[in-house]
Amino acid sequence: MHDELTATDALVSDMLQASYDSMRMVFPGTGVELLVRGADIAGIRVRTDVTRLCEVLDNLLSNSLAHTPAGGRVYLGARVHDTEVEFVIQDEGRGISPDDLPHVLEPFYRGEGGSGGRTPRPGMGLGLAISSRLVEAMGGRLALSSEGLGCGTTASVFLPRV
Repeated sequence: MHDELTATDALVSDMLQASYDSMRMVFPGTGVELLVRGADIAGIRVRTDVTRLCEVLDNLLSNSLAHTPAGGRVYLGARVHDTEVEFVIQDEGRGISPDDLPHVLEPFYRGEGGSGGRTPRPGMGLGLAISSRLVEAMGGRLALSSEGLGCGTTASVFLPRV
């Protein structure tokens, strides 16, 4: 993975717009609304592999869509911190159980509401693990949080500011 990354300085606003543009056509017809939450990100840059970061954000948005029932919302945004930028995807989906949360970034883990994970569900349980490794290769980290089942999930991609 590391050899394939091409780091460039990218505007956070451009990254959010690219991710929104790539996913906004997927959401209609699902009953789930994709919204962008604004923050003062004008001129803020991160050093990243633009293609890979878009893949990560798209994967996180796809996961949020898959786990959010009709009538729910998924939010895409960014927060600026002293030394890093946090790309945030927050959903009103089914959330992650406290038992599953520590394991969701592990390869092949497919938790399902406290059932111990690795349950028979679509997919191989690799998307989050791959996304996490890509973000790490870009010098950042991926974090997931949830207050539990029925409470939605927040995915945060932290990357160093330029």
